[in-house]
Amino acid sequence: MKRWALVFPLACVILSISCYVTDGGSRIDLGGGWEFRRAGATEWRAAAVPGCVHTDLHANGLVRDPFFGANEEALRSLENEDWEYRKIFRIGASRIPGGRVDLVFEGLDTYASVYLNDSLLLEADNMFRAWAVPCAGVLREGRNELVVRFRSPVEAVAKQWEGMPCELPGGPRVLTRKAAYQYGWDWSPRFPTCGIWRPVYLRTWEGARIAGFAVTQEALTGERAGLAAEFEIEADDSMSVSLRVTVDGSPAAAVETRLEPGLNRRRIEFSIASPELWWTNGLGRQRLYRVRGEVRAEGIGIDRADVRVGLRTVELVEEPDAAGRSFSFKLNGVPLYMKGANWVPLDSFHGRASRERYEYLVASAAGARMNMLRVWGGGVYEDDAFYDLCDEYRSEEP
Repeated sequence: MKRWALVFPLACVILSISCYVTDGGSRIDLGGGWEFRRAGATEWRAAAVPGCVHTDLHANGLVRDPFFGANEEALRSLENEDWEYRKIFRIGASRIPGGRVDLVFEGLDTYASVYLNDSLLLEADNMFRAWAVPCAGVLREGRNELVVRFRSPVEAVAKQWEGMPCELPGGPRVLTRKAAYQYGWDWSPRFPTCGIWRPVYLRTWEGARIAGFAVTQEALTGERAGLAAEFEIEADDSMSVSLRVTVDGSPAAAVETRLEPGLNRRRIEFSIASPELWWTNGLGRQRLYRVRGEVRAEGIGIDRADVRVGLRTVELVEEPDAAGRSFSFKLNGVPLYMKGANWVPLDSFHGRASRERYEYLVASAAGARMNMLRVWGGGVYEDDAFYDLCDEYRSEEP
């Protein structure tokens, strides 16, 4: 998938931003204290989560630096192995609520079976998505054991590939929902790894929670910006709630609604008077409005979600010219020369990504007066930190 973004900030060309920060319920981080081993081995060794098997092997001194010399070839056999990760943790009675408890993996790479206290909860087969499964029924007061068994991404599709009626371009990797660069590219060595590559935690909630929150720009003039807040609310029972929207702390809209068990979608229209526009690097200020959506029941806040929204119009100009048709952009009606780069993952092992590394590269691009980055399609759906930095970054004015 190709994703284009205007920088700085690198706000998406689509006029929507979606993420959420939960206020209701709680999260119990499960990121520390992990161990790993090769399937069938007896000895467990320390592992980092988020991370992957290649970085864990290197950290334990079991393999040399994958990027040094010809070590890429020396480590080739790792891609055919199965691996196991384990975490033993304790939960006090006060941490186990009477409502819902979900085990959440924001990223599993890729073919994984997840067990909690010997109960199979999940079979994962997609690196790019998050996974959430109810676990209150198997979570125990006191000692708990969480095990993730990874199957070789190469071996997992070997038989399917052999049975294909024709050979598809790209080889067996095209059968797996996994970052393509791991199989080798012109800029990337071949490391089809596995591991828990994004955060893992227990999510507790009761009554209802915001599962998704997005703000879409519907209209924009000098006098008014018309927007819509779109809620996805998961409820565990029928209940009446109030949905509220604020902009930079000021009330913008409110509605009363009835939720039913399961996923409920609601849309609330609101507006911003005399809107300030968002501009790309070099053309003006990166004005970002903070929009908050909140769910309340009987006057008590249940959950909330925050997004930052930049108001702007983006126009692709295609007009007849001597060569055929033009291809250029206008931002807020102003012709814009696009200067940018192709963004690939900042590390072959994504668990080593950090906000500091993102900021260094985004700041470097801004300093070079770039105003667009193309997120390369053979990588990953980037972290929110990347898009947040692109939304707000600009070079210092000369």
